[in-house]
Amino acid sequence: MGRGHAAQRRQALFHTRAMCFTRAEDCKSAYVYYRRLFPREALDAMQDAKLRESVVRESFDSSIVLCSP
Repeated sequence: MGRGHAAQRRQALFHTRAMCFTRAEDCKSAYVYYRRLFPREALDAMQDAKLRESVVRESFDSSIVLCSP
């Protein structure tokens, strides 16, 4: 297995792991892991740290709806 496979597994985990914490009603941990495992390629292209955080937060809120504010 090459780097591509590892990246694909990581890509799948960022949502799956967050959902596990969500089911356990632990939205704080869900966000921590969602943020930690969020695909780097998308974030690395952004210079502004506030924009990167905003993108991750909006993605989390729209896809992990049980933890949405």
